[in-house]
Amino acid sequence: MSKIDTYAHEEIETAAIAISLKVREKIYEDDVILTFGCSSLIKRSLVEAWKDGAKKFSVVVVDSRPDYEGQVMLNSLAMEGISCTYVLINAISFIMPKVTKVLLGAHALLANGYVMSRVGNAQIAMV
Repeated sequence: MSKIDTYAHEEIETAAIAISLKVREKIYEDDVILTFGCSSLIKRSLVEAWKDGAKKFSVVVVDSRPDYEGQVMLNSLAMEGISCTYVLINAISFIMPKVTKVLLGAHALLANGYVMSRVGNAQIAMV
């Protein structure tokens, strides 16, 4: 059990911290950041960037059926005081001109370089 705990800390938690730091470096003042669904790593990165206080930004949370996971993301970010907008995926083309950055979560990075994520990420990437 201790080896599993060590592996989880060294490989997963350390990677999450490194990714969060990189994301915070990419956020600039007055950015409008679009995210889709609910990714714990993106949520963590945005909350930590907001708590730094150096940069003010807003977030557009895009959501879709059937689970509407974006509502969890929206509530978490709004409770931190981050200015948020909530839209469904069918409105993506209308909101995209206002967006300066897109952050999409991933479930897995496969050996062939492909990224696996929730249904809808490809549509957002195309827009």
